[in-house]
Amino acid sequence: MTDWLPAVLVFALCEWISLIRHEGAHALVVAACGADVTAFRVWPHLHQGHFYFGRVSYSGLDPEDRDAVLAAPYLVDAMCIVTWYFMFPETTVANIATAPLWRWAMHCVLLISPLIDLGYNLVKAIVWKRGDLHKLAGGIE
Repeated sequence: MTDWLPAVLVFALCEWISLIRHEGAHALVVAACGADVTAFRVWPHLHQGHFYFGRVSYSGLDPEDRDAVLAAPYLVDAMCIVTWYFMFPETTVANIATAPLWRWAMHCVLLISPLIDLGYNLVKAIVWKRGDLHKLAGGIE
C-alpha cells in the first residue's frame, strides 16, 4: 500500500465498525436476556459529564445478567482475533503494513480494532477506574 490516505479512511471506517460491534454485543445480550434496549448510540458523545465513543442504555435487566452484558464485547473481540489468526496464519507485522486495501480492512476489523478496543478499555479500567472492565473486576462506576 503506497498511498496512505485510503488506508487511513479504511481504518477510520473499521474503527466505526468496531464501535458498532462493541455496542451491538452489549445490546444483543441485553435483548437475549429479555431486557429492553432504550438507547443505542454509535457516535462519540458526552453523558453525565463523561466522554463515550458509544453507549447502550437498557432497562429491565436481571442483576444476574449484568456481567454477561458487560463481558459480551470482549468475548466478541476475542472471537475476532481467533478468526483473524485462522484466516491469516502467515501474517506478520511487515505484511500487514504492505497488504492490499481489502486485506488491510480485514486486518483492521478482525485484529487491530479488537486489540485497540481491549487496550483502551483496560486503560480506562486501570487508570480512570471506569468502564465495563472496571465493573467486571468488582469496581463501581
